[in-house]
Amino acid sequence: MPATPVVYIDVVFLVNFVMDGVLLWTTGWLLKRNMRLRKVALGAFIGSCYGLLMFFPSLSLLTTWPGRL
Repeated sequence: MPATPVVYIDVVFLVNFVMDGVLLWTTGWLLKRNMRLRKVALGAFIGSCYGLLMFFPSLSLLTTWPGRL
């Protein structure tokens, strides 16, 4: 009997949050922008919340092109 993979949504959120934050911070650093930690954290939070939409089939409209607009 094959095992069903388990995905922990809090781990997915945390990994997305960290990676989004690193990407935002690195982009600001390369562009020599004045980065504030609060803005980077807010952007990473919004990005990781959007990444969780794939786990909710009722919100799948938001992952299509018209839903992104």
